[in-house]
Amino acid sequence: MSTTKKVLTIIFSILIVAAFAFVLTWGIINWSKVKEGMAGNGLYTQDDVQNAYEDGYNTALSDKSEYEKLIDGYRDTITTQNDLISQHTSEVNSLNNSIKDCQGQITTLTEQKTALETQVETLNTIKTSNEATISDLNGQIAALNNQVLSLQANKDENARQIANLNEQISNLQTLNAQLQETNELNTRTINGLNAQIVSLNNQIADLTLQSQNNSAVVNALNVKIAELQKSVSYYEQYLGTLESGEQVVATFEFDGSVYNIQVVNKNSLLTVTEPQSSAYVIFNGWTVDGEPIDLATYRITANTKIVADVTHKYEVNFMVEGENHNSQIVLKDGKVTIPANPTKNGYVFDGWTLDGNSVVNLTTYTVTQNVTFTAKFTKLYSVIFKYEDTTLKTDTVKSGQYATAPTAASTAYKVFNGWKVNGVMKDVSEYRITADTVFVADITYKYDVKFMADGKVHNSQIVEKHAKPTVPSNPTKTNYVFVGWSVDGTNTVDVSKYMIVDNVTFTAIFRIDKFTVTFKNGNTTVSTQEVTNGGYATVPTFDSETFKGWTVDGTNIVNISTYKITGNTTFTAKFGTWTLLQNEAYHAYGDGYSGNSTTVLISGLKAGDKVKISVNYMVANIHDTGNNSYWYNADSNGCYGWQYVDGAWHAMDEYGNIVDSFDYGDTSAEIKSTSPFSATCGVVDYGTENTFTITISCKKDGVLTIEWNDAAGFYLEQMTFWDVMVLR
Repeated sequence: MSTTKKVLTIIFSILIVAAFAFVLTWGIINWSKVKEGMAGNGLYTQDDVQNAYEDGYNTALSDKSEYEKLIDGYRDTITTQNDLISQHTSEVNSLNNSIKDCQGQITTLTEQKTALETQVETLNTIKTSNEATISDLNGQIAALNNQVLSLQANKDENARQIANLNEQISNLQTLNAQLQETNELNTRTINGLNAQIVSLNNQIADLTLQSQNNSAVVNALNVKIAELQKSVSYYEQYLGTLESGEQVVATFEFDGSVYNIQVVNKNSLLTVTEPQSSAYVIFNGWTVDGEPIDLATYRITANTKIVADVTHKYEVNFMVEGENHNSQIVLKDGKVTIPANPTKNGYVFDGWTLDGNSVVNLTTYTVTQNVTFTAKFTKLYSVIFKYEDTTLKTDTVKSGQYATAPTAASTAYKVFNGWKVNGVMKDVSEYRITADTVFVADITYKYDVKFMADGKVHNSQIVEKHAKPTVPSNPTKTNYVFVGWSVDGTNTVDVSKYMIVDNVTFTAIFRIDKFTVTFKNGNTTVSTQEVTNGGYATVPTFDSETFKGWTVDGTNIVNISTYKITGNTTFTAKFGTWTLLQNEAYHAYGDGYSGNSTTVLISGLKAGDKVKISVNYMVANIHDTGNNSYWYNADSNGCYGWQYVDGAWHAMDEYGNIVDSFDYGDTSAEIKSTSPFSATCGVVDYGTENTFTITISCKKDGVLTIEWNDAAGFYLEQMTFWDVMVLR
């Protein structure tokens, strides 16, 4: 039978039932009039019949209008639910696209994370290598410092080695500083990359959770769409059954969807198959307008929505590292049972999250849907605080968190400056832990430095390691001179440049202020003097023809004017013997125009030799100034020169003859370099005798120098000599 025929049959049946009900009702209401009519009394008039007809017709029209409204309402519901289906389908498509985008972003972020992890591994390798090099360089620097300290004990002899070692130390320290700077830069880079990796991991977790949530929403929407489609099917199935009459519609809803629709007569009892409960939805009974009803006694009198009273339960999962740690089914608006905390080697459990980041307080969390909690862990790192060779504290700290430093006290000899990581000072309160970390105490060491003078403390200081002490004032000691400060008691050191590496005591070195200097001729003391330390003695007067000079060791003659006195000293006179050097004749000629000396070459002479010569002829003459060629004595007699004869000078005439009497028996003269040769040569200025002085000396090897002077301007015109004697 076609749907149209079914509908017409139903409508026709409803009209017959309605007519029957109308007649029955009218008969009951107007029973007295029927009896009267049957008795022949009070029969209905034509007007009565007409009025009754109109009342019945109007009632039928009213019922029909109500059914039409009901039908229109159901059609509106179908339209609305179809719109919801379209809306949910669009949401599903959008979420599926979002899931694809998330998966693409996860792939990209994972690739970036892998690249960053590779960079971190490379930088850590470089950092480890640099740390090994720094340690080796520190060892070399320490060894070189020890060599310098060893060499400083005899600083004057080892100055060049010390300078070379200090230069090597400076170069190694520069290289060390460069490596430490590079390592610090690498550490900052590694920390930055690790922070990026953490950020990428968070993004990946967020996107993964978002993708999972979107998938859950898609599944829920697909279920809802199926339910809406089923509901629409129910509405369409029963629309055609609604017609006018004494029937009403009972709509059963279960868990938000139409479960069953029935068209029944008014005042009828309803029967329906009880919905099947599940682990997540439990059927408790039926309600109308929120009030419980019993279908066995409930009679329907109008179109009614009968809603199932259900208890909802949801699935709650706790995931750890991709595996299910715990599963629960929890009542709607109920609280979860908190499972045992999961563990992960090297990590600390922070709590349970919905988004992979923010920890949820499970004691207050209300379950309103299926939900998945993910365990959040934070990496734990070992943190050690070392003070010299002592470990003050060992702790484990979450990645990205801060360590708490122990108390490190300072003393007069150990000043705590702070904590270092890989040789670089760090503020512990601001240093995020991203790897196993060792904090090393930076300590300024100080040492006792004492300056002892004559068994007493002259000065004491506390000096930082590798620093230089302050040079104290010089100590004094009667009859002594302060020489300097010594570490070994013998050799002095420069305190202003002495590097302190341990407790040290400097001892004052003194020397006697004055020394006794004695000049002796054999066992006879010639002179005794007190000479200041570092000063020079005064040459005493000592006349001896064979005296050569003064000696300290008995062999080598010293120059008294340059010999520095640093202790009690005895100079002994050294004598020589006149030895014939040459016995040939030599001639010396003076210049009558300028100069007062001349030289004669004599083989075998040595500079500084004491010389003695025998002169057998010697003539002096007046300098020719261009105006006079002779000289007038005080008696106005002219003089044309002087000749040394018979132990004296005798005047000569213009012909070279001696003008006075003399004895030619002795014309020689002995001239020594040890004393000038002087003799009177006439008179000057009205009776003043003119002394003519001649000296000889050996100023250069092989050269005899002859010099003269007087008050009248004479010069040595000619000298003949032989028997050259030297003191050996």
